[in-house]
Amino acid sequence: MRLQSLLTLVNGTLLNKPAITSFENVSFSASKVKRGDLYISVSGNFFDEALHNGAYIVLFDSDIDVTDEEVAWVKVVSLNDALIKLIRYKMSKKNIKAFKIDKKTASLLNSFSTDNRLFYLNDSIDKNAEYLYKLDSNSIVLSTNSNYLKKLFAQIHTVKKGMTPLQIISSGVFSISFIYKNVYYDRIKLSSFFTLSLQALVTLFEENQISFSLNQLGSSFCCQVQFIDRFLNQREFGKSEQALIFEKNISLAKELFIYFKKNAPWANVIGVFPKRIKLLNSLNYDKIDEISKILLNEHYEYAIIAGENKSLLEHNSFNLKPKQPSLL
Repeated sequence: MRLQSLLTLVNGTLLNKPAITSFENVSFSASKVKRGDLYISVSGNFFDEALHNGAYIVLFDSDIDVTDEEVAWVKVVSLNDALIKLIRYKMSKKNIKAFKIDKKTASLLNSFSTDNRLFYLNDSIDKNAEYLYKLDSNSIVLSTNSNYLKKLFAQIHTVKKGMTPLQIISSGVFSISFIYKNVYYDRIKLSSFFTLSLQALVTLFEENQISFSLNQLGSSFCCQVQFIDRFLNQREFGKSEQALIFEKNISLAKELFIYFKKNAPWANVIGVFPKRIKLLNSLNYDKIDEISKILLNEHYEYAIIAGENKSLLEHNSFNLKPKQPSLL
């Protein structure tokens, strides 16, 4: 790209008069800069290292002194805004599509093995700048954050729901069985809570020719489940009448609580939520060591633990041993 085109695109000010008129590539790390690159200081002002490695242009928004007149020093009002404009321009040349997805669908993504044209944007744009800038042509960007997508794309697509690329054979609160392309997937450890999202993702992948595998689906339960005994000792999957369902995302935990109350009418279902969350028929905790006390004192088959993941079981409040009956 020509230097003048960059100045126009990011509304930048050239602080000196170098002989340089263009750059080859963009680098977001000073250590990765190659001769002829534009260096963008997203992780700190490592200008000396970038210049030593051969940067032709440096882009920044702080107050600094020009130390090399042969290099183009471009100052912008907001580095983040300039970064977004540059990434948006670059991706527009590659026919990259953006899809807004809900948190339930997003939680399924780790259960898939997909090709590198699929990218889930779940963090700030500047932290993902290098990956976004270097995405391959015809890639797909997914995010639950509408603001991120609006900044980067002129058009945002929605994932189709109600499609049925999977033939559901049976479904329950802890597992489903289905057929996909003549392959039978028997009692996969995935709640029917996620069935529509699963179908939507498969449809998305098929329509956009994203390579994927369902082989990991049973090994990564989206909401972490641990079966226990009445003393909170861990038991194998399905080998107990009690289960803890952990969901870090509070809004998703609310949906799970409502789902289990509706779809497991034979069971007593409790929801354990942080104190700040007011939900009908839920129990609340202030500190995490209160969770084990709630679970020991309540009668339930299934307990939705909101705001925590399965690592909570390693907390010392869960290191309980069943009391031995007295002979007296």
